[in-house]
Amino acid sequence: MKTIVNEIISQTNLDVYNDILLKIVNEIENRGFMLSCRSDSMQSVIEWDSYLIRISVKNGKKRELKVLWDILHEYGHLIDGRPSKNEVNIKREKSAWLNAEIYIKNHSILMDNYKGFIKYKDECLSTYIS
Repeated sequence: MKTIVNEIISQTNLDVYNDILLKIVNEIENRGFMLSCRSDSMQSVIEWDSYLIRISVKNGKKRELKVLWDILHEYGHLIDGRPSKNEVNIKREKSAWLNAEIYIKNHSILMDNYKGFIKYKDECLSTYIS
């Protein structure tokens, strides 16, 4: 657990968020999933069959908090559970972002950047609409 957090921090300079990152990773692992970093793509994904959340750290030093928001978004998908074949994609995306937002509201250290989170969430959701 600490190793993946150290990797995230080294790629993003998010050391001020070390404790909350440890908490998030612990919660993900308690649900039977692992978190890993990827630098081959800007896309973060949850791989249901592999029990793996792959977080993009590509350009991580420029994207710092966006990497954290991506972790919370993918965790939001994990909270919602494995999708059925009939689920509407935009509905699942909105739900995952809502789960991330609830998580942020429950952790004061994350609330300092709440407006930035909302802006990023809206940017990401707009890619599903256009």
